[in-house]
Amino acid sequence: MTDTKIFDPGAAPAAPRELPADATPQQARAHDAAVSAQQAHEQRTAAYAEARQEADKSHSLLRDAKKYVEKYWSDLWNKRYIHATDFTNGVVGGLVARNTSIMRAEANRLDAEARTAESRYLKSPGGSTEAEFQTRQQMAKASQAEDTRIRASRFARRVGGKLPVIGLGITAAGIGYDIHTGKPPGKAVFSGLAGAGAAALVAATPVGWGALAAVGVGIGVGVAADFVYDALPDNVRDKINEGVEAVGDAASDAAGAVGDAVSGAWNAVF
Repeated sequence: MTDTKIFDPGAAPAAPRELPADATPQQARAHDAAVSAQQAHEQRTAAYAEARQEADKSHSLLRDAKKYVEKYWSDLWNKRYIHATDFTNGVVGGLVARNTSIMRAEANRLDAEARTAESRYLKSPGGSTEAEFQTRQQMAKASQAEDTRIRASRFARRVGGKLPVIGLGITAAGIGYDIHTGKPPGKAVFSGLAGAGAAALVAATPVGWGALAAVGVGIGVGVAADFVYDALPDNVRDKINEGVEAVGDAASDAAGAVGDAVSGAWNAVF
């Protein structure tokens, strides 16, 4: 064996014959040499088998890794428009969350100014110009704070409230595409929901990067779920397929309509 090759130990040497009781020194040496050769061959054979097993394991890992990368790229490319829509939906979701947070922070700031004005009013002489000014300030700031808080809630409902529905439509479209291209319904739903769930866990990171990471992780976990599904016993896969056939058919129908759904939701909001 070298750093790059494992050599077959070849055929075993002839088994040493039993040493006669009156063996000559020369026969004893020959017998010892034959026994040593046989033992050395057995050691080489065991080492070869172990090295071969490790090499096969490494080759299997490489094949699986190559297959994973190929499936990842295939999913990314073949469903690129669905993934692009998913990314856009994630970016919009992040922007909605950030904008809503900014508006609520502004409402809190206005509330603080209203409280400051109220405190200054209480400290000013009653009926004075300062008291009247602080009263107007307190009322104006409190009103602005309430208006800002209402606008933030309305914006979150109008825009953010539609994004989960769009996200479900995108997931359904991905599942429907997989079924349409020949993937068993159970496998399509299994991997599609696994990918969507994983994507949801990482989508809360900064805008843009979070959406991109969510798409990437979603694809990766979905591809990994395919391998997990393939490793399941046949009877388990059959039960999954039976249980989700109706879901798979619905998702397949949704695949052709998701673009209209997203467009309609966007137009309804903006």
